[in-house]
Amino acid sequence: MTKKINTWLVAASAAFLGCASLALAPPASAQIKIGLDMALTGPTATVILPHQRVWSVVPKEMAGVKASYPLFDDHGDPTLAVQLVRRLISEDKVDAIVSAGTIPICAATARLAVDSKTPVICAAPVVVHGEEFRWMFTAAPAAIVIMKPAVDHMKAQGAHTIGYLGFSDSLGDVHLAGLKALAAQDGMKVVAEERFDRTATSITGQALHIISAKPDAVFIGASGTPAAFAQKSLVSLGYKGPVYHTNAIFTPAFTRVGGKNVQGAYALSSPFYVVDQLPDSNIDKPIGLKLKKLWDANFPGADPGASAAYAYDSYLMLNAAAAQAIKVAKPGTVEFRIALRDGLEHLKELVGASAVFNTTPTDHNGADSRSAILVQLHGNDWKVVQ
Repeated sequence: MTKKINTWLVAASAAFLGCASLALAPPASAQIKIGLDMALTGPTATVILPHQRVWSVVPKEMAGVKASYPLFDDHGDPTLAVQLVRRLISEDKVDAIVSAGTIPICAATARLAVDSKTPVICAAPVVVHGEEFRWMFTAAPAAIVIMKPAVDHMKAQGAHTIGYLGFSDSLGDVHLAGLKALAAQDGMKVVAEERFDRTATSITGQALHIISAKPDAVFIGASGTPAAFAQKSLVSLGYKGPVYHTNAIFTPAFTRVGGKNVQGAYALSSPFYVVDQLPDSNIDKPIGLKLKKLWDANFPGADPGASAAYAYDSYLMLNAAAAQAIKVAKPGTVEFRIALRDGLEHLKELVGASAVFNTTPTDHNGADSRSAILVQLHGNDWKVVQ
């Protein structure tokens, strides 16, 4: 009888210790989930496609933990984006969202981030406030940061007046606000401002109004092929001054749609897009070359645009934040999402392909002037303006 009791005690102790070990160890299936919401169809699809491609080849782990990246295409529709992001949060139980699309889409989904305590990285420089700001981060620099080299160049070329032609949405809004602020600092004035829909087939009236104001320079606050269409309209109607663009126009379609009318255009680039032209002293160059090697190995002959860098940097930002969050909570929990948000808010000298990130509670991008490079189109190539 004693022997049977001892045998039972040994077995029970072994079972208890086994359960305890399992309780202390992280579950083998634990993984970090990053939900991807992308506008892969629609008027800005060519700008967004590099985001999807980069996320398909980044490591399937973060901070040493397995990671997965469920993806939805919102077709550039804010209403659909809200539905898809809600699904990523409620059904896929993601730990964070990366939104590669338009500013209106990021703005539309911001409330979901607050309600579910899920951090969001928006590829575009969205502007939100209050609790929505606490959970929203951006991979692309603020408009006023990235536009500065363009406005400085206008001033150096002797410009005093500027015309603005941009989207009639929040992307157009943030670039117009940035242009007005920077122009005032440099003693210049925006003398005409016109807006157009992303899907507009004619902007003749807006272009003529800009031309009639006789600005010394024009800034186009649009992206992708619509931006090329806007410059083509201006030039074909007689405008002969310099034209400047945002950092969201780098696609082969830009030169194809614009043709000879976009030759000589200026644009604002991330360091990555012109990485081969950068001096070795540039702090972003090593990461940019690493991304270029990854891109060329997987998508030979395809143009990465500037967008590939913002996608890669989104991964780097989340990877750095996850390294801290994993110390305090398990993926899949609200505690982990909060810790991930906190990590994203305190990035220090994180070197990416597009910028160096120093985030704070009041700056959820953290990029400085090192993130913006002025380039000019010559033939099919963009050259750094010295």
